[in-house]
Amino acid sequence: MMKKNVLLALEGAVEEAPVIRQAVETARRFDAGLTVLHVNSPRAGRISLRMEPEPLVTESDIRNLFRILGFEKEADAIDVRVETSPTVSREIVEASRDAALLVVGRSQRNRIAAALTESIDKNLPDRVACPLLYVPKARMDLRDFAKEEHSDMRLSVN
Repeated sequence: MMKKNVLLALEGAVEEAPVIRQAVETARRFDAGLTVLHVNSPRAGRISLRMEPEPLVTESDIRNLFRILGFEKEADAIDVRVETSPTVSREIVEASRDAALLVVGRSQRNRIAAALTESIDKNLPDRVACPLLYVPKARMDLRDFAKEEHSDMRLSVN
């Protein structure tokens, strides 16, 4: 019998706290493993024409995020995959082949922002190989929380 596994696709931001919480609770409820996937851009961590470089999220950053949110046990137990690819959605679709459920965070965006930026989750329902659960990200800005309370963390919050 194949082991059940929940796949959590993360950007690596503190605003994803509700998404992480839902994925952990779902994995616990169904006695499933939890795999966390983050996809870095090939430009991540490199100086560019922008004022700040795109953050380079590491496995350690993901585990620290789980610890900050109170999931100490899960931080040590999760399977973390950090990939580098220009196409985030392609990596998520590929990883979904080994999952019983995919959990993804969704931000509230206005129409203008949606038209100007690529929505990674827009076509996922038609492409992933497992059921998909969208979870709203935190609406409040948690950047100050991360900077003040956890200034020692390496996680980049954009």
